[in-house]
Amino acid sequence: MVDPSIALPYWDSTLDGALPTPADSILFSQELMGQADSNGQLRSGRFAPWRTLEGNPFITRFVGSGGACYQESQIQWVWGQRDIALMLAYSFPNAGCPYQLIWNLPELTHGNVHIFVGGDMLDPRTSANDPLFYMHHSFVDYIWEGYRIRQQSRQQRETEYPADNLQCEPAQHFAGTPIYLFCDRSHGAPRCASKVRIGGDCRGFNFQEDVCFNGFCSNGRCVGRQLRADEDGEEEDNEGNETGVVQNDPAGQYPIKSRSSPLKEEPFNKKNFFKIKFACYNEHECCAIWAYEEECENNSAYMDIMCRASCGKCKPDYELIYGCLNRHPHCEEFKKQGLCEREKLWMTENCRKTCNRCREPRAWACTKTRGRSAKLNNNTASFVSGGQCAKKTCYNENQCCQQWSRNGVCTDSPDWMNCNCPISCGSCLPRNFTYGACSDYYKRCKAWANAGECAKSGWMKENCRLSCQNLFKERRT
Repeated sequence: MVDPSIALPYWDSTLDGALPTPADSILFSQELMGQADSNGQLRSGRFAPWRTLEGNPFITRFVGSGGACYQESQIQWVWGQRDIALMLAYSFPNAGCPYQLIWNLPELTHGNVHIFVGGDMLDPRTSANDPLFYMHHSFVDYIWEGYRIRQQSRQQRETEYPADNLQCEPAQHFAGTPIYLFCDRSHGAPRCASKVRIGGDCRGFNFQEDVCFNGFCSNGRCVGRQLRADEDGEEEDNEGNETGVVQNDPAGQYPIKSRSSPLKEEPFNKKNFFKIKFACYNEHECCAIWAYEEECENNSAYMDIMCRASCGKCKPDYELIYGCLNRHPHCEEFKKQGLCEREKLWMTENCRKTCNRCREPRAWACTKTRGRSAKLNNNTASFVSGGQCAKKTCYNENQCCQQWSRNGVCTDSPDWMNCNCPISCGSCLPRNFTYGACSDYYKRCKAWANAGECAKSGWMKENCRLSCQNLFKERRT
């Protein structure tokens, strides 16, 4: 907020709803918002006459003919919810959506007020004709902000979204759907800025910002990212013959599960580096990948020492996030002491940017270190660690794709994510299966599950949900 003394007026319709006949409120009179005649035309008050965009000489209202005002109990219900899926809710689910429709959902209770006013407010295409629309939606924003303050941390406000599910919502509402703004971190305090069109000037951004809409910055110009064309006629035949186009720019960083808390500054003392080193930091750059592969449980003696942060054995006082960055506020001082080489493993993990270790993503280094391959077999897509996508598919390669997308990895590591999590990043839309449904997205899932692949592969748990029994439990209220 630039000027906290500036505010928007809101209409708290619970005040009118407390009356035996809310339509008789003084709000709907010449004294305040005006009164409509028997034809619904607003002919008195400050907003009469008022020519609408459709050319009508008056705003129309049929107050009280249907719907209802807000009730205090509805607002308290909203403020008491902890599940984001009950706030950013599926208000018009399709058949098969595992979420039940609850009448206290914010979208529905807000809609009741539109119906209560009636006339122009009844139709979404004309509701903004009525000044009541803006005051009503200011109150909706008040309710939303009340929920955020009561139930969410700052980090949750930026990363929490309902699960992507085509049975419950159109793909345009998925968390990873491309948007038109990006965060400019190169020019003073971070701020929102408009994305640049393909062919436009993207110079001057130095922190790997997602500047280009549906593209990436190359030599100062936005170059189009080739998105998969599954929704435009090219599709896979469900027998392993996938088609579609994928991007071919270099891969980004491996996504890391976040067990984060706000960054905390500490005084630096070069003499106590080893005390800092063993506070709550990983000792190896592969810790996040090993933790994902369940090595915290399978190899606890080693992991409890080497990967304390990723295994949750301690609570870091910094953000345990992905990408090429520094996790400690004094990495520059550590580098001056020669620790990038003398403490190479620790520094590569925790001072990656300062030590210039960004060219090789973690996934490359860790795959080489352990000699591992995430390929299921010749008929399934491989978990791509770098370079060009191994296959041109419209499948997420891992069950964590949705969470990575919510955590912003589609923006921070677009190359890697568009290869491995194209659905969650909005790079393609599947045509042969309903993403989010508790079903098998591949015909061979049952055979692979019987061969024991469910326990070995995140791809199986994401795309063979029925055969792997990785099912969404229906919400009951």
